[in-house]
Amino acid sequence: MVWFMALAANALTSLASLQAHMHRYQPDVDLLRIYHNGASGATAATVEVTSADLKLKITGGSQAGTVSITLANKTIAALIADIVLAYAVGQNPWISSAIGSGASSAQQLRLLTEVSAYLSAAEQFLRGVDTYAMEQAINSASAIMERYCARVFKSASYRQLYHGTDTPGLRLRQYPVTAVSRVAIEPVNALKVDNSSTDAKDATVANDGTNVALVVIGGVNAVSTNAAIGSNTITQLAVLINAVGKGFTATVEPNAGSWPATELFKSPAQGCLGFGVSLLVPGKSESATRMESSSGILRRDNYRFPTFAGHDYPIRTEFETAPGARWPRGLFNICVSYTAGFSTTPYDLELLCNELSANLLRAGARDGNLTSESGDGYSGTATGQGYFPESLRRRADIWKAAQPIPEYMDV
Repeated sequence: MVWFMALAANALTSLASLQAHMHRYQPDVDLLRIYHNGASGATAATVEVTSADLKLKITGGSQAGTVSITLANKTIAALIADIVLAYAVGQNPWISSAIGSGASSAQQLRLLTEVSAYLSAAEQFLRGVDTYAMEQAINSASAIMERYCARVFKSASYRQLYHGTDTPGLRLRQYPVTAVSRVAIEPVNALKVDNSSTDAKDATVANDGTNVALVVIGGVNAVSTNAAIGSNTITQLAVLINAVGKGFTATVEPNAGSWPATELFKSPAQGCLGFGVSLLVPGKSESATRMESSSGILRRDNYRFPTFAGHDYPIRTEFETAPGARWPRGLFNICVSYTAGFSTTPYDLELLCNELSANLLRAGARDGNLTSESGDGYSGTATGQGYFPESLRRRADIWKAAQPIPEYMDV
């Protein structure tokens, strides 16, 4: 079953918002052609489109009756598949096909009163808005905005490694930060994997967060296989790797065996032929931190409150940086798990995405490099700046990621 094309997770506007912005600029187009082929002794056939269903009515013959097919959450292609499924295998009397991509929402079909669709002479063309084009435009505009601004706007969760810079502040890659679930200093070796093949050209180990990929290239041990992380502990994952054989040996580091294997950092393929490669996990969690949510700066501060009668009272709220309250210098030695981004797109950002999406939709209607045009009693000049003109860029500039962008690694 093919379902309607939902917008991408990073979409900065909605289909309804774009339609309202464009005042339903998109014209109706043919989305589906359909007719009854006269099989099984039918004497008449009609098609009707309601707000909820496509109704197919057959009069006469062994298939007489009405079939109602719901439109919700379906593409045109999925609707056609349901027409086939509504009848016994090989006995579908309706000849139908999508016009265009077939990925538009079936709920966009225009209402149609019951009308004859008996035989090809009465073939019906069902019309509606091509939502696929609008959704493509929204997805493209959202991606363009992310690339131009060098940041992700929609709320998402991250686990990333950063360089310690011997300063109190650590700027995270994405912001605004809505939650910090963990900060750990100095990654720890947890599982060592090596390969002892003597006639192999190469051997690698990688971790994509779901599987540990084990590859040997050439020789009698040549293999490409996975050890699933799942809910295994590191010890259990080591057992799976050792069971592969082919020269692979997994050794659990002291005290790491009971840790969940999901703690292991993601890692690209690393050569392990003739020597061990260590897979890492976050170190001990840090407690004394303060998050500046809007800027994405994580500070390593100590809270200092005066005391009264042996109790701590938050009489003043300023922070004092204690000696040593700096992120220790190192390469990718600070691991931060956090959530950042907007759960609801800010209005001006949504408007920008709507304007850019509308420009993308209109781009096919004229030459994007056109600088002037004229017609009956009309003349005008276009900007010639394409779908992302300077006026939009200037407004998008306020959303650009703060520079310089910190070095980081998704793990």
